[in-house]
Amino acid sequence: AARRETSQLDLALRRVTHTDCAAIPAEDVQNALQLILESEDSLAKALRHIQENVVAPAEDWRRINGALALFEALASSKEGAALVGRSWYEVKMEARLKELQNFSHDSDPRVATLIHRAALGASRAAMALQWDEDVLDAAPEEVRRDVDAVDADAAVAPERTGDGGAARTLNDRWANPAIIG
Repeated sequence: AARRETSQLDLALRRVTHTDCAAIPAEDVQNALQLILESEDSLAKALRHIQENVVAPAEDWRRINGALALFEALASSKEGAALVGRSWYEVKMEARLKELQNFSHDSDPRVATLIHRAALGASRAAMALQWDEDVLDAAPEEVRRDVDAVDADAAVAPERTGDGGAARTLNDRWANPAIIG
């Protein structure tokens, strides 16, 4: 059954990103979205698919357009913030969306306009997401609090930092990543 679902998902994703025309039927995007929402595995597969297709070469602009449509649908869904993590977005999509807002296609300026608009729509959908504080955002503050507590108790021996004694506390190590090596 899982293999059948996967092949249905693969087909639905490809129907959106590997089309022969500029127009992507809304029902194809919605069908893909329904299949994506069925499981974590489906979501992971869809995010990989989006990631792979959004960086396609300019001559494969239909793949880029489809990936942007899928991303916008996913981000705009009521589960959007829970499905599209802030860290994934910032690492995998944010810079590319900015690049695509300046997309050019010399042989057909209409394609450039299409991709530009799709990138703007995807960016707006991402900006509308209300992410909870990300684990990665919370960790440095917690680590700093813990480091401050250790610093109050004792200094770190120079042989432990590998800096010949320049970093006397864990905070010194935290502030200078080069020391950590």
